Amino acid sequence: MKKPGILILTALMVLMLLSISGCGKQTGKLSGKWAYIHDPETAVLTLKDNGKAVYKGKKYTYTFTDDHITFSSKKDGDLTLRYYKDDKEFYLYEPCEYTYMDDGMPESIVGNWYDYSTKWSYEFTDNGTFKEDGYFPGFYTVDEEAGSVKLVYNDHFYDTTLYFYIEGDTLHVEYPWSMVTAQ
Repeated sequence: MKKPGILILTALMVLMLLSISGCGKQTGKLSGKWAYIHDPETAVLTLKDNGKAVYKGKKYTYTFTDDHITFSSKKDGDLTLRYYKDDKEFYLYEPCEYTYMDDGMPESIVGNWYDYSTKWSYEFTDNGTFKEDGYFPGFYTVDEEAGSVKLVYNDHFYDTTLYFYIEGDTLHVEYPWSMVTAQ
């Protein structure tokens, strides 16, 4: 066989292998229609195998890594959200911002924090206790290296790890929302 024939045959075999493997398509792991566990009939996230997505009514293209989804749109720009998914659970970490309500500037997570848009709140004490929204108490630990807080509720909820950073008088939080297949 001539060299050009070998090159053409090799190229065809590579193309066949790429088409079988999906050629980089990110399918299966996240695709589907997803809803919050507390409202399983309302899809808030749709991820298609072709790289198209709808998140909270806005259309995007998306890519993902093992722990982040990046949504891209010419109109709305890029949005990157942390997630966790295994065979049993899917958590989407959504951002929200809390304003420091005490005097002065915060030196740590300790203090009273309020989100004006959702009317949610946190109170973190210096003895490791917290209260969420005024009536969900528990204990917390901070992992400075990971930029996370583990909330151990006394009742009502499973232990929850959220990610955070403080900028000025604003507490930026990535809160994990449990997702289920939309019905």
